Amino acid sequence: MLRKLLKHEFRATARVMIPLYLITVLLAVLTRATALWAEMVTFDGMLGRNFLALLSGIIIFGFVLALIATFVVAVILAILRFRSNLMADEGYVMFTLPVSTHTLVWSKLIVSAVWFLGAVVVDVLSLLALVANVEMFWELGRVFQEIADQWNAYYVGNGVAIQVVTQIVSGMLLFAGVPMLDSMDGWLNSLTPATAIHGFMWGSILISAIYGAILYCITIRMLHRHLNLE
Repeated sequence: MLRKLLKHEFRATARVMIPLYLITVLLAVLTRATALWAEMVTFDGMLGRNFLALLSGIIIFGFVLALIATFVVAVILAILRFRSNLMADEGYVMFTLPVSTHTLVWSKLIVSAVWFLGAVVVDVLSLLALVANVEMFWELGRVFQEIADQWNAYYVGNGVAIQVVTQIVSGMLLFAGVPMLDSMDGWLNSLTPATAIHGFMWGSILISAIYGAILYCITIRMLHRHLNLE
């Protein structure tokens, strides 16, 4: 049933997000095209240069707005879909389906997460389109190959399961030891930058996970206790 809910939710939200993604990519291409045009074409009169500058400014402004809109619209759409489907009149239908409240909430969370990830990918690709060239793609290929080699060597030598457990425990210890940071200056100064950043990232992930779990429990409880379908 979760699959059917996801299919329905993707259909409903794709009508908004897919065109927005396409517009963002199109504006990125137009921004790059106007920049190349400005380099290749020489205008004799002031009118021509002013027109090109105005056109470039409009396209760049629209491109920046589109980059921001991919995330803003994803947030607004997630809120509106959750409210209209579960908290408003549609909730009378949704909560009569043979699925649990957890399934309904997860269908919203998964779809929203996919569109957020899509926004990241589209924005990154759009920004790369502004500076992309043949040499850059060759360099990116070399970098990705080196990362893959390092990744394989690291995990083959240490084991995936042990590494995951170690990182989780390290993140928990880092979070628990925040009050003692003042007395740990010497130890902290001895850490390499990579180790410090790694620990900070895992601590941030742990805090975000706890925060998300609390909000999830509150949401489920509200839906169970305060939704009146009679």
